[in-house]
Amino acid sequence: MDLNRAVIVTALFDIGRDKWGAFGHSYHTYLEYMKIMLSIDCYMVIYTEQQFAQKILKNRQVVDPKLKKTELKVITKEQFEIYKKFGNEITKLMSSDDFKKQIQFHVPEMTQPWYNFVNFNKIFFIKDACFNSNRFPKRNLYIWKDAGVYRSEKHLYHKRIWPDMKKVDMSKITFFVRSTNDNIPDVKQHLLSQDRKIQGGSFLVPSHYIEYFADEFEKQIKRALNLGVIGSDEKIMDLIYSNNPEFCNKLECEWRQYWKFFKY
Repeated sequence: MDLNRAVIVTALFDIGRDKWGAFGHSYHTYLEYMKIMLSIDCYMVIYTEQQFAQKILKNRQVVDPKLKKTELKVITKEQFEIYKKFGNEITKLMSSDDFKKQIQFHVPEMTQPWYNFVNFNKIFFIKDACFNSNRFPKRNLYIWKDAGVYRSEKHLYHKRIWPDMKKVDMSKITFFVRSTNDNIPDVKQHLLSQDRKIQGGSFLVPSHYIEYFADEFEKQIKRALNLGVIGSDEKIMDLIYSNNPEFCNKLECEWRQYWKFFKY
């Protein structure tokens, strides 16, 4: 395998989102969205639970019939690294009266602990794919993509190779942002706000930055918990960037418009 071919890492788990009312999505819908992402011609490590495994493999075989470029890792949610380290503490915080009084927006990251656990675990899925994969260990670049990151324009992705590695800055972590304004005047208020700067749907991590990113993510979760609050994975990544901007590259775009930057 060519070390310079990137590995896309993704995941799909049932966290009850089909029962969340205004913020809900059915898992049938997620699997339909995921078909688009699965159609990219690339190496891919997919984390999921047993109930979705066969459907995901069937959809992936459209572009990778013999699954030579695909590794499916079936685990339970309780095996998430982030859940094992912070599950009890975050659940206790989010269910506390003090935290509920501080909530400014009744969004999933403020009301649904498992929403945070699966999103906080993104870099730990990448870390596992890098160091514990049976198929694609230690590639040069790992790319996170949400399972439902692409929702239209199927022709852009179907059987297309992505990214063009010649266009990727391998000296930095690459984030996609909606605004290049990096100002965070108050960490606690930023975590409670909806002012997310970095988009969590996709980001690029050269392998030599994976352990650094995972360590920084843990540090920022602890920082949030010490303040008595929590925020989305995007807010945690905002804090990582603000601490070490020299290690990060930001590309400005709208939601889910990541493909254009590194296409062939």
